Amino acid sequence: MPHIKKSKLSALADGALSPIESERVRGHLDICGRCRNQAERLSKVAEFLSLANTDEPTIPPFFLARVRQRIRSRKKQSLLHGRWLPRALIPAGSIALFLIAVAGGGYLGTRAFMQRNNSATASESQAASYLGADVLGDYPTGSMGDVLDNLLSARGGR
Repeated sequence: MPHIKKSKLSALADGALSPIESERVRGHLDICGRCRNQAERLSKVAEFLSLANTDEPTIPPFFLARVRQRIRSRKKQSLLHGRWLPRALIPAGSIALFLIAVAGGGYLGTRAFMQRNNSATASESQAASYLGADVLGDYPTGSMGDVLDNLLSARGGR
């Protein structure tokens, strides 16, 4: 005896067969185990699909409001604390610290140089006034001024 086509078994599970055709298929299912197993599986699938076949899913009224609220909060958060902020602040901070260090070093270096230069000039003018000269520098070789000038220049004062 030939087996029943799957399309007819599916139509039986859906209730789409005529009463005469339905009786003929049921008679075959009584004697054929293979077709009976297939018909049972198809009827379970049809039952599952009928349970899931509702018109439209119902959405709770608060659901859309919560979704919109989350979207707005994430947009605000991404504008304030997005990925670009740390990526921009770290290099900008590094550049600012570098510029502060360069400016501070330049200022301190200039100040130290001026202070050293002023102290050398002060000691030079003190020595010149002690020796009775206006400015050290043009003394004859071997004179007291020349010796003092050599000592000051060896010390780094001139």
